[in-house]
Amino acid sequence: MHASIRGHTAVAKTLLAAGASVDLQNAHGTNALILAAAHGATPIAAALLAAGASVDLTGTDGATALMRAAEESHAYVVDLLLKAGANVALKDKAERKTALDWARSRAGADEGHQVQALLRAAAAAKEL
Repeated sequence: MHASIRGHTAVAKTLLAAGASVDLQNAHGTNALILAAAHGATPIAAALLAAGASVDLTGTDGATALMRAAEESHAYVVDLLLKAGANVALKDKAERKTALDWARSRAGADEGHQVQALLRAAAAAKEL
């Protein structure tokens, strides 16, 4: 999990190749994908997804990787998670927010607007 926080892609890939559990959660229910998403570590998030990480796995607070990436305005990670099938309609337990709601909380940043556009497009596509 520390490789996800610090952006150590080579370390993460080595651990995955050695059989590390992609969905292992710590005491807070956080896993490597949620951490990679929150820290904008796109290559690590991609490696975890390629290794079979559950895109919609939640922490104890009910937050998903998509919510954390949206909250931090990491547009590339949001796009990656959406392409992997992340559910845009899920809400966290604490604040009952969707990923779009989390992105709106950062509406001042240019990346926040990009994230919101991605999330709106994904939600609209699911309604078709």
